[in-house]
Amino acid sequence: MWDDLPLIYRNAVEKFHYSGPNFQEAIRSGHMIIEALRPGVQINTLQHFLNIDDLDWNTEKTMGRFTISPDNVAQKLSNKNMEPVLLYINGAEKTKNIEKDFPLE
Repeated sequence: MWDDLPLIYRNAVEKFHYSGPNFQEAIRSGHMIIEALRPGVQINTLQHFLNIDDLDWNTEKTMGRFTISPDNVAQKLSNKNMEPVLLYINGAEKTKNIEKDFPLE
């Protein structure tokens, strides 16, 4: 995938008028989070992603990097600050008692 990033970048510029940074340069400079924001999809740093006023996100160090896992997202659902649209655990839709499966740390 890494070797294909220059072609993906060129296609994004030509076909979709992408005006953001070069993907490889962004990743090398620490941009690892892909976010769908109002202005469009962006690749940002973890610090940028976490720089929000209303939500504290639990992070975990995995393979030498701090990450936000699906479990961390589910923990936010269990503390009633967020409401899931759809949540599936092991192929079964989960609609109640999310906090039992993802306790707050």
